[in-house]
Amino acid sequence: AAEIAARLVQIGKEAFDAASGLDDLAEQLGVTTKFLQASQYAASQGGVKIEQLESAYSKFNVKMGEAAEGSKEVIERLQQLGVKNVDLAGKLRPTEVLMQDVAAAITRIEDPAKRAAAAADLFGKTGVKLLPMMADIAAGADAMATKAAAAGAMIDDSVVKSLKRMDDQSEASALKMRALFATIGAPIVTTALEAVNTVLASILANLSRLKVEAATIGSRAAQADVTNL
Repeated sequence: AAEIAARLVQIGKEAFDAASGLDDLAEQLGVTTKFLQASQYAASQGGVKIEQLESAYSKFNVKMGEAAEGSKEVIERLQQLGVKNVDLAGKLRPTEVLMQDVAAAITRIEDPAKRAAAAADLFGKTGVKLLPMMADIAAGADAMATKAAAAGAMIDDSVVKSLKRMDDQSEASALKMRALFATIGAPIVTTALEAVNTVLASILANLSRLKVEAATIGSRAAQADVTNL
C-alpha cells in the first residue's frame, strides 16, 4: 500500500511538472500551448513518442529561424514544397502556421522516400517518425485539440498559466530558503570547523609529545638493559 501511495505521489508530481512546463516548452518550440498539447495527444495516438515530437518541433523551429535570417537553403526547401516563410506584406509567418503548411505539403508527396526526405530536411532525423501524424499537424491546432479535448487530454490555457506561476513561485521560494539556510548555517558550520581544527591540532601536538616521550622511555630502557648486562 505504501509503495502504491508513493508511486501515485510520484505520478502526480510528474504530471504537475509536465503541465507547469507547457508554457515554457511551447515558447521554446515556437508554438502555442494549445497546439503543443494537441500535438502531444495526436503523437500518442500515432505511435510517436513525446520526446521525438518535441525534438522534431525544436528542429523545425530552428530551421524557421534560419530561414528568417535569410538561409537560402531552407528558403529554397520551403519553396520546393510551395511554402513561403513571409506573407504578402513581407512579414515573417508564425512558426506554427508554417509547420501546418509544411506538414500539408509533405502529405501530398506521393513518393515515400521523397516524403521521408522532406520530413527529415525540415524536422530533423526524428521528423521521419512524425510522418504518421503529418495529416493531424496539417489540420491545425483546433482540429487536433477537439480530439484531444474529447479524450480529456487538454488543459485550459488559464490553468497552464496558473500552474506556471505556481511553479515559478515554488522555485523562487526554494531559492529564498537556500539563501536563508546558507546565511544561518554558514556561521554555525564555520564555528564547528574551527572547533574541529582546534581539537585536531591539540591531538597532533599531543601525538608529537607522546612520540618524544615514548622514544625517551625506549632509550632509557635500552640503556638499563645494557647496564644490567
